[in-house]
Amino acid sequence: MGPAAGKLDVQIRGAGREAPTRLRLVPPPRKAARSSASSSPAVDACRSAFQAALVALLALTLFGLARVALSAKVTESSMDALKLEKTIKAETRIADRLELDKSMLVTPSRIESIAAGPLQMTKAPALLYISVPGPASVATPAASTAAAVTRSSAPAVGHALSGVLGAALDVTEREARTLLVGDVGLAASR
Repeated sequence: MGPAAGKLDVQIRGAGREAPTRLRLVPPPRKAARSSASSSPAVDACRSAFQAALVALLALTLFGLARVALSAKVTESSMDALKLEKTIKAETRIADRLELDKSMLVTPSRIESIAAGPLQMTKAPALLYISVPGPASVATPAASTAAAVTRSSAPAVGHALSGVLGAALDVTEREARTLLVGDVGLAASR
């Protein structure tokens, strides 16, 4: 079988040829220099569309990055505002608590308990008030005795009435302060 195959191979190779061909190396053809004038209008249109798409994509990317940066700053600012709001609320609670403690410390019952406890003070048998004359009523002793002698009973009654009215206004003022800060403030904190 070997000689028959060899014979066939010889017949196929030589069929249709008379002389063997010689192959040679041919240099590639030179390309002409490309210029924008030599390119077709379709290529120029595609190139300009591609460049416009790149510019649009770059602009969209920049706008997107700017939006994300601004959103991040807004979120950071809102977080800082929430922290400040919490701090202000905490400080307000502390200030209210300190004001309540101050009002509790100034109450007459507390002062009385401190006076009776560590200071070992006792209650006075009678209350005495000392009135201090204002700068307008300060005068020489001779003038004050002369003024006292010339007074009649009607102005003395008016003076006593104004003293009672002034004392009533003082008591009303103290009660208003107590209502605003004192016991009402104690009840609110419980």
